[in-house]
Amino acid sequence: MDKFLNKIVLVGILLLASASFGQVRRIVLMEVATNSGCGNCAVSNEIMNNFYKENFGGVISLRYHAAWPDISDPMYADNPVDNDARTNYYGVTYTPQYFMDGASKGAADDEERMLSEMQSELDKGSPLWIDIYSNISPDSVKFTVSVKSFANFNIPGLKLRTSIIERLKHYDVPPGSNGETEFPDVMRKMLPDFNGLTLPPLSVGDSANYSFAYPVASGWNWKDLAVVAWTQNDSTKEVLQANINIPTVIIVPEQPDFIQVNRNSVYNETYIVRNENNKPAGITINVEANAIPAGWSHDFQPVSTVLPPHDSLLFADGFTTDSTNSIISLQYRVSNNEDYLHYDYRKSFFGATKNQDVVILNKNNSVPVNTALFPFLDSLRLGYASIGSFDSRHWASELEGLNIKSAVLFSGNSYPAYKKSDIEFLIGLQDSGIPVLITGQKISYSRTDFSEATDFYDNYLDARFIAPDSGSGIYSISGNPVTQLTDAVLNGYYPSLLENISSRNGNSSPIFASDTANNKTVALFNETANFKNIYLGFGIEQIENRRKRELLFHDIFKWFGLLQPDLVAPRDEIPTHFSLSQNYPNPFPKNAGGNPVTAIQYTVPVVRTGDGSPRQQSVMLKVYDMLGREITTLVNKRQSPGKYKVIFNADNLPNGIYFYRFQSGKINITKKMIILR
Repeated sequence: MDKFLNKIVLVGILLLASASFGQVRRIVLMEVATNSGCGNCAVSNEIMNNFYKENFGGVISLRYHAAWPDISDPMYADNPVDNDARTNYYGVTYTPQYFMDGASKGAADDEERMLSEMQSELDKGSPLWIDIYSNISPDSVKFTVSVKSFANFNIPGLKLRTSIIERLKHYDVPPGSNGETEFPDVMRKMLPDFNGLTLPPLSVGDSANYSFAYPVASGWNWKDLAVVAWTQNDSTKEVLQANINIPTVIIVPEQPDFIQVNRNSVYNETYIVRNENNKPAGITINVEANAIPAGWSHDFQPVSTVLPPHDSLLFADGFTTDSTNSIISLQYRVSNNEDYLHYDYRKSFFGATKNQDVVILNKNNSVPVNTALFPFLDSLRLGYASIGSFDSRHWASELEGLNIKSAVLFSGNSYPAYKKSDIEFLIGLQDSGIPVLITGQKISYSRTDFSEATDFYDNYLDARFIAPDSGSGIYSISGNPVTQLTDAVLNGYYPSLLENISSRNGNSSPIFASDTANNKTVALFNETANFKNIYLGFGIEQIENRRKRELLFHDIFKWFGLLQPDLVAPRDEIPTHFSLSQNYPNPFPKNAGGNPVTAIQYTVPVVRTGDGSPRQQSVMLKVYDMLGREITTLVNKRQSPGKYKVIFNADNLPNGIYFYRFQSGKINITKKMIILR
């Protein structure tokens, strides 16, 4: 490992180090309209709070408690004037609802979407910076706000607004009907009032300073109070900059979040941690390895230090790959050690080797996916990467050049079955001619969640949802070219609820039907001139019999073109020796199509290299006549461990006895076959 690994360097990068001239880093303001009697608010707030805890400093929060649906909400009743003013300012007519820098985003339902919205605002930068100098005591909140300009501008209607917040209001008993007992970032008082102060025209280097004071009201926890300040254009509602009086720190990478990596290589990444506040910050930097192959090396020890005001440090991390074709997923975390809420700012890093045979979007984390599919793919010698939604957005943006062979979306019983980045990734694959498998019993439920999902469901899968189906098993539709699996019982990890589906435009065709009455289709395949896909309206992991489950996996990957055409489904045990079976039928006459054909099967065992990995072996299979003259070569290639089948067509040969010989290294096996017309 490079000696630079885990090294930190104070680099003294001040606030002025910015994305472009006249711009500094933006801190995003997330404003929320909520209510303790709003049932949906409890769900939305949980998603929002999880997002906030991992992005504090990139975003800060302010929550308004509206008068509806329960006017007795105590946080509304504490300050109805300011709460009403802000919900009226935004024209709020429903809760929950959140705003990013003044733009309404609806109810929080997707952390990934919120991360994208935050990043979009961060990328804009800001011409202003806000510093807050505060003194909070049991009796009063006193603070000064300094707005500094880094550009010449004059925006009529640009306001400075400030608010005292209680960072986490706790109730022993839920104050409303939605069951919540903890409420983050409750707006307590806006100063001087909800109208704010109009900022004057500012030139580069100018500052506007304002001081405020307000008594601590009864019922407020003065130790938990904080001050939020922001500048807002009343004409457009856009928030140009925000800050909080608590030190926030962020991580800025010096390389892309996603890189393509090579095997047997060493990589270093460097990151800057910034404290752009006017107070020192005691911080800890750590990393979580979400995914790293066993043979790849990575070692990072936590770093704790004190970062001075408006200062930065550089830290480095690295990893070494081996010969494995795989992925690495890391998440770096910087924490303010003095913040009792333990909010962090996190940054993800993702690296992947090219030429993945199967990229698995595992939405369900089901046991069969982790313990049955992965070993099965290993037995087929298929390279694979298992990723989540946060990672799929990287794959979608870096699709070109990765040379992916196929993808599988496992959603199981999860809802939503997929997110926008998942579908963008899958559409990108399909547009590139790469096959995909979709499996789960709530695929159709998510089809209207966003426009890309509808497009994918209607036009790529060519599917129409009819109704849920209560079947407990499936059977194959006669004549489908995908699988030789005839039937299977579904009795897995959750109650089965199959999706009864049909073709929307007449392009897709059925694979399986439910075991209920009326032959209800529950799986489709679609093959066009540009792409192919399979849609299983049930969780493939629900197939009770492991052998049948693996047979279906095998047939799908074979139909996708990932397996050699002559590779048949592997046995329960990986072959440990060479074998050559008697051809069947033998003797063999003409078949129904008029040609004399017979099948020859053989096995190639596992032989491992010095590092323990299986290796391919040279295989030769030839046919000879009674005089020892070579008739044809059926196989001449290197093959992976497995069981193979070759079809021999003897249409041009006369009746008689023939021999077929299998050779691999020192192994020679010969058997006799008879052509009898």
